[in-house]
Amino acid sequence: MKTEWTGKQEEARRGRVPWPLIGVLVIQAASSLRLIWSNTAFEDEALYLWVGHMEWAHWLHGAQLESFQTWFSGAPVLYPPIAAVADTVGGLAAARLLSLLFMTGVTCFLWGTAVLLEASQHDGLYTKTGSWKATQPPSPHSRRRRRRTDHAG
Repeated sequence: MKTEWTGKQEEARRGRVPWPLIGVLVIQAASSLRLIWSNTAFEDEALYLWVGHMEWAHWLHGAQLESFQTWFSGAPVLYPPIAAVADTVGGLAAARLLSLLFMTGVTCFLWGTAVLLEASQHDGLYTKTGSWKATQPPSPHSRRRRRRTDHAG
């Protein structure tokens, strides 16, 4: 038995090109690649790379480490050390390429999530599980109906 869900998955596999996603990825890559070979780090880039090197020094040699979690966004113990490795191996250009890879990867994951949510909405997954209804505020009509039934009996 073929459901609408599997039909949408097969349709996506048949080669339907996600042109909007490709357009966004090209714009992201073009905007980032023009800065790859610039040899001056921006303030935020330098800070994240420095913190990454400090994390490695802390892990390997027990060096003192400030509490970066309080003023960094995201996961300050994940990205900076990975970027520091890229910086050590290939310099600032490699760290920027890593950032480009992460940025385009997150964009693709977000696109895939949106496609799955859209397909599941057509399949009625939200109404079947009740999760969509649970996240929506009750309408004024449902309150009136409840009041009438509460007073009726």
